Amino acid sequence: MSSEKTYRHDLDLLKGLAIIAVMLYHAGWCKSGYLGVDVFFVLNGYFVVPKVTQEIDNGQFHYWRFLEKKLFRLLPLVLLVSACSLAIGFWGMLPGDYRYLSEEVVASSVFMNNILQAVTTQNYWAAIYHKILMHNWFLCVLFQFYIFFPLLMMVFKKRMKATLI
Repeated sequence: MSSEKTYRHDLDLLKGLAIIAVMLYHAGWCKSGYLGVDVFFVLNGYFVVPKVTQEIDNGQFHYWRFLEKKLFRLLPLVLLVSACSLAIGFWGMLPGDYRYLSEEVVASSVFMNNILQAVTTQNYWAAIYHKILMHNWFLCVLFQFYIFFPLLMMVFKKRMKATLI
């Protein structure tokens, strides 16, 4: 296996098609466009899983460094969107709706908006107009994957070592 990295243009095309599908879904023009989100999850796994498992096998994986890298990639954008939403909402939302937005901002900032949406909305497809940051659930699921997948792999590796000894 070559250690040389090769850029996958075909995966860029696939990501682009997934983005278009999701946008068409939200515009009401493509009933199954939401499946583009699944494509992003699969691509993320395609890139992350082999790298993490290989680094764990080689003893080169640093959990906190891995999380820090992912956090510094995702959190600034989440905070920027949250701050802009709060600023606009302060001037354009009713107090009750602004309170919901504030809850979403807090939940999004700690990558738990998907849990908040599951508890408060009950049905994602019956979206409520005041759930401004509802679609942040994707980033929350992604970051939760970054937290738990490496931990599970490290536990499995230790269990396998203990079993083989």
